Amino acid sequence: MKIAIVLFNLGGPDSPEAVQPFLRNLFSDPAIISLPTIFRLPLARLIARRRAPIAREIYHQIGGRSPIFEETRRQADALEVYRSGRRRLNEQLGLEPDDELQRLERAILNHDPWLDPPPAS
Repeated sequence: MKIAIVLFNLGGPDSPEAVQPFLRNLFSDPAIISLPTIFRLPLARLIARRRAPIAREIYHQIGGRSPIFEETRRQADALEVYRSGRRRLNEQLGLEPDDELQRLERAILNHDPWLDPPPAS
């Protein structure tokens, strides 16, 4: 049986200047605000303009941009290491991961906080 995992990175602003356009695009989406376009787009611009300064400050506090890309990349890298090791164990020794390794895989997929690196000193 083959299992596929798809990681979606829905994005986020990559700089303080990108916050307002990001918010405008987000709130312009009819799946987010289900109003006719004639109302939705001006409302999206208004929300983005008013929310951008607050969001910029929040992003400033977490490094100046959305951490989503780095988090998604770390998760993908960790899964690749796990899958590569699992494949080698199975192909070379006919072994499957024990319960502890299976819990590790689930922890990676669930963004378990105990996997976070220690805070920088």
